[in-house]
Order: sequence, then structure tokens, then C-alpha cells
Amino acid sequence: MLLARRPEKLNPDEQQLLKKLKECCLEIPILYKLTQGFAAVFRNKTIENLHTWIDDARRTDLPELERFCDGLLRDMKAVTAAVILPWSNGQVEGQIHRLKLVKRQMYGRAEFNLLRRRVLPYVPATVTLSPKHAP
Repeated sequence: MLLARRPEKLNPDEQQLLKKLKECCLEIPILYKLTQGFAAVFRNKTIENLHTWIDDARRTDLPELERFCDGLLRDMKAVTAAVILPWSNGQVEGQIHRLKLVKRQMYGRAEFNLLRRRVLPYVPATVTLSPKHAP
């Protein structure tokens, strides 16, 4: 997360740790620049910058980045949509993550009824009267 977060949002300890990491490992400054560039592509919503970023990432000769770029290129339509469109499936993914967490916590301990009560929001039962039972 040190590489992905905006520099101005890092506290002094994180800034110092990032500086030490850059000094210790030759790949960290390269990865830092690429990570910040990738985040900027999504912040600025410019697909041209994505193509430039992919070219820069492939020139690093880091196999992990090359595989990542290959994946981006394989599904370029979806990546382009993710960059330029304002919609996100983050809320849906968050709910799925929450559901899986609750399921893992309860595995082997309870039945479906308890899981359902923990997952679904409490909604009091509504009472509807049929016309013949109305007061």
C-alpha cells in the first residue's frame, strides 16, 4: 500500500519506510513510479495514458509486470470500460466479501436460518389485512 497511496497521504513514518525501501531494493523506485502511474490512469480516466503505461511497464523486463500487462491486453475492452466509465462494482464486491466472511465464521456451527438472520437486514414483518378480516 505504500507504493499505491498518494505521497501526500503518507504519514512521516510511512514516508521514511518508503525511502528506505527505495534505497534497499533497486526495483522499488521502478515499481513506485509504475504504481503511481497506474493509479493516475484511473484517476484521470484517460485510456491513452493506459497504453503509455503498458509500454513503460513492459520495458522494465520484470516478468510479473509483463504477465500483468498481458492480462490487461487480453481483456482490453473490459479494462477500457473500467478506465473511462463512471460505474464500479466495488459495492457488490464488498457485500460478497462480507457474506463470505460471515460464512467462514459460522462454518460447521449453525444452520442456514442463523446465517440468513446474520446476513439479511432486519425487516419487521408487515401485516396485511385482507378485506374480509378488516375491522
